[in-house]
Formats: sequence, structure tokens, C-alpha cells
Amino acid sequence: MAHKFIISILKLKRIISIYVLILMMSISSTVFAQKISLSSEEKLPSKILDVDILGKNNIGTIIYYYGDNNNQLAILDDKMNTKARKDISVQNKSIQSVQLLDDKIVVLYVQNSSNLQYLKAKVLNEHLNEISTLILDSLSVHLDNKNTFYAKTSADRTKLLTFTLVRNKGNFHIQFVTFNQDIELSSRSIFTVTDKENVSVRSVKINNHGFVSAVFGYQDKWSNDDYDFSSYLVNYYNPTNKTIYEVEIKNTNTVYKKLITETDLDDDKLYILSGFRNTTNKDNLGFYYHILDLKSNQVLVQKYFNLTEDDVKDSKTYDFKNWRDKIYTLMPKKIIPRSDGGLLFIVEGEFTYLRQERSNNYSNFYNPFISNIPQLVRSTQYNTIGDIMIFSINRDGSLLWKKNIYKSQQSEDDDAIFSSFTLFEAENVLKFIYNEDIFTTGNFVEYNINPLGNSKHVSIFNSEKEKLNLIPKKAVQLDANTLMIPSQNKRNIQFLQIAY
Repeated sequence: MAHKFIISILKLKRIISIYVLILMMSISSTVFAQKISLSSEEKLPSKILDVDILGKNNIGTIIYYYGDNNNQLAILDDKMNTKARKDISVQNKSIQSVQLLDDKIVVLYVQNSSNLQYLKAKVLNEHLNEISTLILDSLSVHLDNKNTFYAKTSADRTKLLTFTLVRNKGNFHIQFVTFNQDIELSSRSIFTVTDKENVSVRSVKINNHGFVSAVFGYQDKWSNDDYDFSSYLVNYYNPTNKTIYEVEIKNTNTVYKKLITETDLDDDKLYILSGFRNTTNKDNLGFYYHILDLKSNQVLVQKYFNLTEDDVKDSKTYDFKNWRDKIYTLMPKKIIPRSDGGLLFIVEGEFTYLRQERSNNYSNFYNPFISNIPQLVRSTQYNTIGDIMIFSINRDGSLLWKKNIYKSQQSEDDDAIFSSFTLFEAENVLKFIYNEDIFTTGNFVEYNINPLGNSKHVSIFNSEKEKLNLIPKKAVQLDANTLMIPSQNKRNIQFLQIAY
């Protein structure tokens, strides 16, 4: 659940000394008051591959158990007791996703006829009983659509967006339909760009007022690293005047990577963040951020924010000799709109490499000239998920403050599933919650930052002693006070709930 990180810069400037005192007192007392509860452990059925926490609506907290053709939904109450649980598999049909609206659960699936491919919705109530089945969209089976529909909801869960990607007659389309919370049609339109084969969709969103945005990325054909894109094209739909607008993001000798977007809860703004580097000046690299007013069609902020050697000199992500390599590992993770028109953005270091080791069945000695000895090759994936960097940006695009959280989460052959962090957003503090290390001391911590950039590191508990393998990146903030985190030990699953 997205909550705005509330801050008023003008008020802070007038009463900064008092505010610092109050917030630092808060950071040492009530901010960290928490109630921790744990669900009972269950062994996953053999046909269930994984579990996701979908979130909380007026029905309860919804858990999705899924496999190849076996899917279940469960509804939990505030004490994590199961209120309802049922299979939701749709025979001979492909489930695309499960979405939550305010007072209902929507299971989206595809059904084919001889000429058309239908996107249908099975609507479930608080008992997981089907109350209706609706046709939301259709597509000709003769088009090169790759048999995929996608769906998203607005942050307040009052709007539903469905869309599909179609290449047709040299163009690339996003056909989309929006619905209100009663799943009644609100709008239908299409974004179209010239298909140059190197175009892909990087983001699609719907905000609380029904504005739909999409960002296309144009791949840099000369790219030999993670900076894959030479430009971006933003398309957005204004539901008031039913008009589509375009904004291009492009700069001479600049390539981009890993774009993310966010919408404002109250205002109709789109926030964009991407890594960048200059192709002619190796020291010119960092992050590009962009704020677009969707209602007035105005670009409010666009800035290339350079990072330097000083910004990463104490990095613990990986022991690179070159400071630029440390910046290369930083990936955009989160944008948080500020109430004064600025933003916070969060990046995290990621470095993964594969090592192959050769051996034979008879000894640890490898002789390449003895060809008749069978060789064994063992591949190991090494993961390091490292530093978190937080930047608070004023509404004019200038930097207010920045903060580094140093960490080095190292693991092997697990896709870094227990690494990274989850973010709990409160009105006067951001809580970065993560496993401080992987499979060693078991220290599960939160790192708290207030609107001035002041911080405090707090240990929550020892997960090794509690026999928990927590997965912060799959955690979900259920409401303004509650966070739920899954713990998985082989085929056993539990849910940890933290109430502040």
C-alpha cells in the first residue's frame, strides 16, 4: 500500500530546531513500538509452487497459492486466522492474475473461441463464492498477441486496468480498458508507437482518478551493459478529455537503464526514475528523474543527477576497484512522492556473477591433456545485494538530503530470495526492514529515517532463533499500521505480522 511520505519544507525551515527534537524523541520511543505475531506453520500442497500476499481490502487479507494448474485463495482476519480458503482453478482456461478491489476479489482468465480470445473475470465475495462472471475484453486470435492480458489496479483499489500488447501492421499497440470498482466500463483506448523491433514496454499504471500511463523504451543497439535504452517515450490518457499525450525522454550521448514509475495518491502526477550514463564522458553517470503533471500536460521537473566517487567510496555492495563500477550496480527500487511536490527516490546495489569450476570423478587435480577422464563442471551463482541509498529531492529538482544504508547480503544459488528489503511507509518515518545477513547471525533489523534524514538502526529479533527464513521483498504493507512478511523453510510457509 502506497502512503505519501508527509513533509512540508517551509514549515521545517521555520521550526527546524523544535521539529528535530520532537522527531528524535519519536525515533527513540513510540516509532519503534511494535507488536509481532506469527501465523501457524503449514506445509504447502505438492502441486502449489509458491505463495503471494496480495494485500488487504474490506474482505480481509488475501493470500494467493499458485501452481501450474492448481490455484487457491485464502482470506485471513486481523489475527491471521483463516476465514475462507478455496481452489480457484478454472478448468481448461488460463488464469492471468488475481486483483483486489475495495470489496471484492477478481480472478482474471483467458478463454478462446474459434476467432476470438476473451479476457473474463470471475468475481468472488467474502466467502470466495462466485457472484458473477464478466467479459472484460476480446482480441482476434489471428493477431500476434502472444496470448497475454495484463491487469493492474489503482492505489486506492477503486479502478481496474486491463491491457494487452499487440504488434500489427508495423505498429506496436497497448490496447487498454478501465473499469470502476463495480467493474463497469469507464474507458477504452489504445497507445500506438512505431514498431522498430527494439521497442518494449517498461511501465504501465493507472492512478486513483483514472489516468493511464505507459512508458516505452527504445533499445540502444550498441549496448554492451545494463544501460539498454537510448530513449523513452511516455504515453498517457486523460479520462476527462479522452485525449492521449506523448512526452519523449532523450538526451545526446545518453543511455538509460531500469526505469520505474510512481503515481501520486492525490494529484495527477507521474514520477519517473531511471539510471543513466553518458557515452562520451565516463564520469557522467547517475540517475534521471522526471515529474509530469498529467492534468495540465506540463513537465514539472527533469534532471540528470550525477553521482561521484565520494557518494560510493564507503560502499559495501562489492569490492570494486573502480568507483564507477559501484555506481553501475545501483538499481532504482522505489519512488515516494512528497506532499510539497518533491520526491524521494531509493536505489539499491545488486551484483551477481556465475563461477564455473571443473573437476573429475577421480581426483581434484584437473589435467587438460588427459581427455579420457570424465569432466564435471559445477556452476555457482554468487549474489550480493548491497547498499541502499535514499535521496530527498525538492520540488525544483534540487537535493535536500541523501542517506546511505550500508549492507552486504551475500548468498549462493538462491536468486537472492532472502536479500534486499521491504519498505514500511508511515507519516513521520520510513522503515527499511531486512535480513542484515543471510544464513549467519540471523539479525532481522529495521533502519528508520525521518523527514529530515535523521536515522536509527534497530534490531527487531533474531530470525535464526525463531527458526524463520523471512522474505522481505515479498512483504506487503496491509494498511497504515501493519506489515506482513512471508517466511519459507523448504515447503513450509508462515506469515509474520508486525503492527506499529
